[in-house]
Parts: sequence; structure tokens; C-alpha cells
Amino acid sequence: MIKPLRILILLILSSWLVSGQYQPTFIANEGQWSQPFDYKYDMASGVVFLQGSSVVVSMIDEDALGDFHRAMHGEDVETRDYIQAHAYEVKLVGASLDISSVTKDKSHTKYNFFLGADSEKWKSGVGAYREVMYTDVYPGIDAKYYFTPEGNLKYDFVVKPKSNPKQIAMQYIGVDGMKLEHGNLTLQTSVREVLEMAPFAYQQINDERVEVPCEYNIEGDLVVFEIGNYNRKYPLVIDPELVFSTFSGSTANNFGFTATYSEDGGLYAGGIVFNDGGKYPATRGAFQINFAGPRVDVAISKFSADGSQLEYATYLGGGEDEMPYSLIETKNKQLVVYGSTGSSDFPTRPNAHDRTFAGGGNALSFFLGDASFPQGTDVFVCVLDSSGGTLPAATLYGGTGNDGINSLDYNYGDTFRGEVITDSIGNIYIVGSSNSTNLTVGPSAFIRTAPDSINGFVAAFDSTLSTLKWASYLGGIGEDNALSAKLSTDFQSIYIAGGTLSNDFNFPNEAYQSNRSGDRDGYIVELGVNDGNFISGTYNGSPGRDVNYFVDIDYTGDVYVFGQTLGDYPITTDSNIYHNASSSQYIHKFSSDLQKSKSSMVFGDGAHITNNISPTAFMVDECRNVYVSGWGGEVNRGANHNQGFTRNLPLTSDAFQSTTDGSDFYFMVLDASWKELSYATYFGGSNDDHVDGGTSRFSPDGTIYQAVCGGCPGNSNWPTTTNAYSRHNLGLDISACNLAAVKMEFSALEVEAKATLSKDSACVPFSAKVNNESFNGDIYKWILPNGSVINGNLDSIEVLIRGKHIYNLIAIDTMCNTIDTFALPVYGFSDSIVAKFEPVYDSCSNIFEVDFVNQSNDAISYSWNFGDGKKSTDVSPKHYYTKEGVYTVTMVAENKACGISDTVEKSLKFVKRASSNDFSIDYEPCRDGGDVKLSAWGTHFQDYEWNFGNGETAQGKAVNYSFSESGKYKISLSLKDSLCQRYFTKDTVLEIFSDGYTPWMPNIFTPNGDGLNDYFGLPEGAHPEFYKWVDMKIFNRWGKLIYETNDINKPWDGTFESNTLAEGVYFYTLEIEDACSNQKEFKGFVHLMNK
Repeated sequence: MIKPLRILILLILSSWLVSGQYQPTFIANEGQWSQPFDYKYDMASGVVFLQGSSVVVSMIDEDALGDFHRAMHGEDVETRDYIQAHAYEVKLVGASLDISSVTKDKSHTKYNFFLGADSEKWKSGVGAYREVMYTDVYPGIDAKYYFTPEGNLKYDFVVKPKSNPKQIAMQYIGVDGMKLEHGNLTLQTSVREVLEMAPFAYQQINDERVEVPCEYNIEGDLVVFEIGNYNRKYPLVIDPELVFSTFSGSTANNFGFTATYSEDGGLYAGGIVFNDGGKYPATRGAFQINFAGPRVDVAISKFSADGSQLEYATYLGGGEDEMPYSLIETKNKQLVVYGSTGSSDFPTRPNAHDRTFAGGGNALSFFLGDASFPQGTDVFVCVLDSSGGTLPAATLYGGTGNDGINSLDYNYGDTFRGEVITDSIGNIYIVGSSNSTNLTVGPSAFIRTAPDSINGFVAAFDSTLSTLKWASYLGGIGEDNALSAKLSTDFQSIYIAGGTLSNDFNFPNEAYQSNRSGDRDGYIVELGVNDGNFISGTYNGSPGRDVNYFVDIDYTGDVYVFGQTLGDYPITTDSNIYHNASSSQYIHKFSSDLQKSKSSMVFGDGAHITNNISPTAFMVDECRNVYVSGWGGEVNRGANHNQGFTRNLPLTSDAFQSTTDGSDFYFMVLDASWKELSYATYFGGSNDDHVDGGTSRFSPDGTIYQAVCGGCPGNSNWPTTTNAYSRHNLGLDISACNLAAVKMEFSALEVEAKATLSKDSACVPFSAKVNNESFNGDIYKWILPNGSVINGNLDSIEVLIRGKHIYNLIAIDTMCNTIDTFALPVYGFSDSIVAKFEPVYDSCSNIFEVDFVNQSNDAISYSWNFGDGKKSTDVSPKHYYTKEGVYTVTMVAENKACGISDTVEKSLKFVKRASSNDFSIDYEPCRDGGDVKLSAWGTHFQDYEWNFGNGETAQGKAVNYSFSESGKYKISLSLKDSLCQRYFTKDTVLEIFSDGYTPWMPNIFTPNGDGLNDYFGLPEGAHPEFYKWVDMKIFNRWGKLIYETNDINKPWDGTFESNTLAEGVYFYTLEIEDACSNQKEFKGFVHLMNK
């Protein structure tokens, strides 16, 4: 099975990647920057700021910046007076106000900031992280920003169970426009277009990633997600993904031919560049930085693993035209380039096998006359070092005829086909076509003499290209070509495939097909790797036209070919083999001795009139999954080829691009069992996407490295990624094309165990049919619930006992030595149900929230009535009651399949518990006696304790108490709820006053300033508040008034007219009106003493 594209570049922004040893991180803002953001990420051509509910992206024109950089280093480039910049914000509308972040994967690098003169902003040891998670940006939804192992920035939304993904709304502020194309979101800015590929959503359920339908929807300046049906009991992850695709950056017309991979994940792309006044972006120090030919040179570029950097680019050619056919990287990271040349001065090395250009007849009018070979052609093989700066090995190979030109050209670009491969010690092998009858061959070669003027050939060189180890013609009396080669697993033989009109290969009778069966057939030959001697061979084909374009070998030695047919190509009769009947592309697997057909299939639109795609790449991986790449469309209908379109080709539901304009690329993966397509998709723009010759490659891990002639004519409609080295066709000519390079990874799962039941639950006893839906498995084992093991398939099960039973399936892929397991649950229900639940809630809380824990058995569905008019069908629901009271909760548990049910009821009581304390006082102050009634207001307390302020206490919610004396008392009430741990205290002051209250007046005072008894009046402890009005007068013994006051708080200090009076006896009168409105008069004597 193929995961639906782990697309390489995984974020919404352009140039968010930095190549080399740099590990991208988010640097925390700990106050060193005054701007209000949380984290900062510096990318190659801008900055990204994270701040809770928003992301701000600031970009600059990296092309203009590059021009300034080159000008500063002395290059003659035109620069502008300014560098364009653009910033925009992605804001989460309606996001939470209080958002916190959690960081992971802290970098070992710490950062120090000493910015400006303000030492408060000097920060040292600032942390940096590779992941930032903002939690609950919306209720139940997290936003995660992180970097992939390749250094690419990515973001996910994680929707927790029962949360609503429709809350997510992204407002794009500051963009110049937005549009949707093929499900992808394109943002227009003044600097460049930003492409966000269609989102990918999934759930992880029982260790299985389940895809959920998801797409963008634009609503004004808002972008929201449209989510299909999914299981709301599990988290949902919304995961937008992108792919690496770039133009070459050439301003000259530039066609795409060939591509391959590098050990570090980079991509080599080869094409041709035209001498039309434009410039290929050859890098400083490259082997050849200027155009050499009159019309066409080879152009080679190496891009970084993420497609953001051009690591080197070079011209390659002589005084006439050249074409590249095939590329491959050696173990020491050098690049082998194979193609054809018309130049007598093509660069070779002094020790080359052949430095003499043999040429041939005049070959004109290739590409509508834009390229020609007036002196004929030889093939060339050369080696570029890892920097692209030197040519350590290079040679020509050919005879006096045209070499490298394929005349069996059934597709546009077939003229320039062939392949180069290397072995474990660096030997180099090439296959191609030749019109020469005097090629240098080996003494033990399969065919030493040219049987006709148009033949295929194979040649083997040492790693320095100084020695031709052997060579052989391939063909008979008729036209032949050789298009693809593959070494055997033991490196002792080489298999070559192609097409032929010859019927005299003289294959042995034991061959799968010893004679040609149609107009043109495919062929496969196996030759010894040391001398080219014949080992085995076969034709393959139908009564119509058939051609093998590629050959590959699996780890067992079985041989696979991929080709085109216009006949009824023989397919395997096994109905389980995937195929599209009456289609015109085939894949065929043979035994290593080429005597037996093991599997064959055809795929395409089923029209059987034309070929849908021209093959460009083919691979069988270590698990025997089969990978195919090709293109078709309008370009392939011209130049007398009359081929077909890419419409109506088989696709998988997770296709990266499900629509086509008929002129696109097509990528397909057939699973190792050949039972189904693991993955199939279109890929292309809105123009006539194609290649002009050559071959591309899949890497062993299933990644396509594809060269493309894109953006034709004179546009940038080929899809590129936001971090691409060049996102536009920069050709100066209005009809210019541009070499485009695509890297897309298909992540193959070697084996998957999966099974379903015709019935997964019922009343016991019952039986169910088992459907084994596993794939890529060779051996299956079942572990039954009782522990016993069954080898092979399990057709059915019988469930006799109630409860849950697990059948464990083990799928084993002996091809890849991998296993997978799958747990298949089944439920047996009895003929009775026991409905049971337990309410779980906090009886001390005033929020009446209840979790109902379902403890029933053997039920399938449930109906709840909560007693307040609300209902639910959840298994274990949660419910909120809005007010206190007694509620009867009813649950009905049902198993409709068995026709049984049970009902249970429980009563719940909720009380509103007071959160504070208060009490009332019933007291009449002018009533005889000090009787008081006290009542507490708080409810649901176990203890009520009263303190009367005179040392006496009482218990009870309501108490009666009699104070024996008038006065002021502090009354306190303490409440205790030991069940809910609630404790409250409330106090107040109470004045006790009776109608018979008589004030007490002293009969002596000593105003000597010692602070004791210095004044005469109501003594300390008296209650002034008991008096409404007072009049106190002091007389000497002669009756003279010497002091008077109406303020009870201003007693006499023993002076008269500010003079201290002599000791003696003084007379006073005191008239009062008390709190009960009683008027009284008191008289008496007081003795003044000054000592």
C-alpha cells in the first residue's frame, strides 16, 4: 500500500528552508525583541513570526537579492534601486484570548542577544526549539508548528474528540488575492505566489491511520476546512502537505530530458539549452559556464534535497549540438552523463577510450529544425565530479554512421533515448541505437557484426572511460533499438530491453517467446557482464506493435519490463491480477532465465487505439512494488506520432491530482501482489507537459526524480512549490520552455494485515464469514481467542459465548521480511440485558454536572431521560442540571438485534449550598430584660455555634438567649460543613439596653495628668449610645456655675477659665434623655483632689 504522498515540502510558505548543516528552529522571544511575538524563525528570504492565534510572514524578492549579491561580487548583472518585500498575516479568527504554548525538541544551541544600549533587553542563553504547540487555540483544538527531519516547516491542527473543526477560520490579511486550483490554495503577493497544497486530514484509530475527506473553502478573506464524516470519539489531525517542484531558472529556451537522484536526496536534472540570447544559470566554478554550440548544448543542474537551492549548474558541449539521454550518480558522488553529440570537439580526456569524432550522415530538423547534426552523431559518456567543476572522465563511442539516434521513435522524444548504469566497482554500461556497421565490439560479444544498418548496442567501460571492456550489437535483419539495461542481482549478467522488427535474434526454443509474433515486438536479452556473451533471451509482444522501454529486476532475479502495445497484449488469466482491459501500456514479469511468464497486465484508458503515456521511469523496489512514470497529450500527437491523451487513466482515491487536461504526467504504483493499484495520480499544469527525450529515475525508496519540459510556451503554469529554487519560466523568448524538476516521494508500506467480518456482532450463537483484505502478504496466521493457531486463511468463525473475542491476524511478507498484525474484534450478545449505571458527581458543588458511567452488559444502544426534559443516546453521557431539586434518571439499554431491553431508574438530589454565612437578630432594646432570638440563614451545615461575647456559647441553627446586663456585645456565628469542607464565620455587635438603666457617676477624681481618673463625667465603660441628649453642670460650693456641657464625650477636667481649681467638694447636676425617650435628672457631689 502507498501512503497518499509524503510530499516533500510541507508548509504554506515560500523559501522556508535553509540547506546545509543548519538545523532550523523557533527562537523564543524572552524580551530581547520588543515586538509582541512569541517565536521567530529566520528563513532564507524572510522571517516567520508565531504569536498565539496568528502567523506573520515577511518575504523579500530573492531573485533581486541574488542580483545584488552577484553584483557585489563583481558580476555584470542589472540591479534595481530597491528590493521588493511583502508581509501578510494568517489570523485564526475567533481564537481563544488566553493561549499558551508548549515547546519540544530543544536545540543544543543557545543564543545570546545584546541588542542596543538598553541592558534590560540583553538576554543570554535564549532557547530554540523544533516544535511549538499552541494549546486550545479554539476549544478542544491545538495548533502545532514543527520541522520535519528534512528541515521543512509544517503545521497541523489537532482536533480533540467531540470538538468542532468548523471553528477553524484562517483570515489572510495582506495578500493580494486567493484562489483554489485542483484543491490547492494559491496566494498572490507582490513578491511571488505562495502555494498551499490541498489539506490532508486523518485519524489514528487502533494503530491505523484513517484518512478523512478534507478540502479548503474560501469565504471572502477567510479560508475554512470542509471536513467529511469522521469518528468524533477520536482526535482529528488536519495536515496540509506540499511537493518539491522547480524550474531551472534559465532565461534561454531550455528543454527537459533526464533526471536522477543523489545519495543525499538531491536531484540531478539534464536537458538542452538553446543559443537564443538567454542564459542558463551556470554557477561559478562550473565545468563549462558559457554556451559552446551554434544551436543546442547540454545543460546539467543539481538541486538540493528540498529543491530550494541550486548546488551547481553547467553547460556541456562542443561546437555542434548535443542531447542528454540518461544520468546516474556513482558511489563517490560523481555524475555519469550519457547522450549524443554532433561536435568533433566534444570535451574528452586524454586517456579516453576514443577521442576521435567519427560522425555520420547529416541528421537535420530535430525539434522542428532548432537542432541538427550536419556532421552526424556519436554517443558520449562523461563523468562530472561532485562539485560539477571538473570532468575526470569522458569518451566518445561510435562508428561511421549516426550513433545514438533511435529511428524506432513511436513517441515524441524517442529519437533521443538510451540508458547508462554502473556496477558495484564503478564500471559503466550504456545501451542505445546505432546506424554504424563498424562499432568496436568484443571478441565474445553476442552479435559482433552489424546485421543491418539500424541496430541496438550495449557497451561496457571501466570507471575511467579509458577502456572499452566489451560491446555488442543487438538486433537482426530489421530495425532494432536498445532502450534500457539492468544488472542481475549477482552482477554477473546484464539484461537489455528494447524493440525490434527483426525475427532473427535466434533465441532458443526454451525462451518464453522464441519468435517475433507481430509487426514489432519487444525483446529482452541477458549477456555476461564480463564479455557480453549470450546467456538468455526472448521476444515479448502481441500481433500488434509492442516495445519494451524499461527493464528492472527484483531481489529474486525475476525480470520486469514496462512498455507500450497497440495489440492484444497477453495478460495473466488470474482474475485477481489488476488490469484495465484493452489498454495500451503493459508490465510483464519473467523468470530470470526468460523462459517463463510469471505475471502480466495492461493499464490505461481501455480504448486500445493509441498509447496514453510515453514511459519515462520504471522501478521494482525491494518489496516488489512496481513504480511507473510517463507523460502523454498534445505534444505526443504531433510530429507524426499520433499518440493519445492522459484522460481516463486509473487513479486511487488519495490521488495528489485527480483531474487532467489530457497533457499531464502520470505516476502509478502497483502493489507487490499485483492485486491492486497502491497509488496513482496525475501531475501537471494547464499546458502541454512533456519531455523531449531521455529517461528519469525512481530511487530505491520509491521517490520519483522526473525531468520535465514545462511552462511551454512562455508561461509558468507548471506547478512549483513555494520553496523552489525557481518558481517561474524565465525564458526571454515568448515561446520558451524551461527544464522543470520534480521530486515526489511515495512511501510504500511493505505489508498490511486487514480483515473484515460479514457480521461483527450478534446474539450467540452465530457464525460470520471472514474476508482477508490484507495485501503484500505471502503467509497468513490466525491466533484464535483460545490461543490456538491456524496457518493460512480463516474462512469463517463461530461465536458461542457472549462477550468480546479477538481474532489476531498476522500477515508475513517473505519478500521484504516484514510482518503486520491486525486485531479483529467480534461481539457475542446473550439473550438477556442488565441495565446498570452509576452517576458520578460532586455533591458539594453548586454546578450540577453528572458523568453517567454505563455499567450495563450486552446492550448495543442506550436511551437516557435525565428527568429535566433532556435526553441522550450516548453510551456514557455527561449532563448539566440548571437548578436544584430531585430528578429521576431513566436509562433503557437495548439490543435490537436480539429484541431485548432492560430499564433502570435512579433518583438524584441536588441542593444549592450557601457560599457565605449570615444570620438575623430579633431584639427590642427598651423591653424589660435582655431576651434575644438569633437565627442562622446558611443551609446544609452540620454545626452551628454561637458566641455571645460574654464567654457564653450555644449550639443550634436558631437560639434564644437572655443577657443579664446592659451593654455592647460581639455576637459570632461559626458554621461547619464537615462533609464538603466548608467553614464560615460571621459576627456583629449587639447593644443591650433596658428601661431601668441608671448611669453610675464617680464621687472623686484626680486631674493631675497621670492618665488615671483625670476627668469627671460618665466613666469609661458607659454606653454613650444609650443617650439621646445630656446636660451636665458643675457648681462650686457657693453655687457658681463653673462648667457645663451637652457632649457626653467631653467630661470636666477640673479647671475653670483655664485655671486649675483648688481641691474641694463640687456639686453637679445631670439631665438625660435615654434611648427609650425617658427623661431623668441626677444630682450629687464630687470631690476634686490634685494629688
